[in-house]
Amino acid sequence: PNGGSIRITNKDNFPVPIFLSYMNRATDYPITDVTIGDATSGVTLEPIDQPPLITRRSLVGWARPGENVINIRPRQGSKEPFSLTGIILCAACKTYPDMLA
Repeated sequence: PNGGSIRITNKDNFPVPIFLSYMNRATDYPITDVTIGDATSGVTLEPIDQPPLITRRSLVGWARPGENVINIRPRQGSKEPFSLTGIILCAACKTYPDMLA
């Protein structure tokens, strides 16, 4: 319930966007705050009600070259814990920036 941190490595020599995939149903999963590294602000992941139960992908920040830390802090009051299903570092987004849309 208190969240945690995940270390990832960007092996490219340029920043790449970080996407998280997570379970998405507002009646079950918590609103969750995500920051990258020691940033004081980040993004808030807000599940939406949309049948059937599906995963959602959201841009949560940018990974600098080298090691990065993703901090995940779910808010209280949900039936289920935050359920991370994937982490995507999109190096192709440098070549194809329209992939960020």
